[in-house]
Amino acid sequence: GLEMFVMDSDGTNVIQLTNTEEENYTPSWSSDGKQIAFSSDRSGNSQIYVMDSDGTNVIQLTNTWEENWAPSWSPDGKQIAFSSDRSGNSQIYVMDSDGTNVIQLTNAEYRNALPSWFPDGKQIAFMSDPWGDDEGTYVMDSDGTNVHRLGQIGSGHRWSN
Repeated sequence: GLEMFVMDSDGTNVIQLTNTEEENYTPSWSSDGKQIAFSSDRSGNSQIYVMDSDGTNVIQLTNTWEENWAPSWSPDGKQIAFSSDRSGNSQIYVMDSDGTNVIQLTNAEYRNALPSWFPDGKQIAFMSDPWGDDEGTYVMDSDGTNVHRLGQIGSGHRWSN
């Protein structure tokens, strides 16, 4: 499968963290560097997991029939934003770093995915309609409010919150 590795910033000391037949992808470091959140198909479909930075102590955080992927750890380490199909199409969710208290942040006709926290933890950037005809980068407050497009060009908004 697709595996995850870590290495020093100069490309040395490569260490393999995962070793499964399934895909492992979209890693996100916790701010303290002690854990990595990632997506994996090891349970049959894409779910969010965390592991220690040495690849041990793997814990599954999501467990739905729908796909969950692209975790992004908040700067304070308390929450993980992620993409999920659980509402019928891809939207952005946030959960506590132990997998509890899942909250849907976006609710749109079009797909929203690939969240990324701002360094101050107050906002989250994401792609709306990724891989579609009206792809764009959007920003929202970390509670899902005040959604706006970065560098907006063209036909207007396709999201709601």
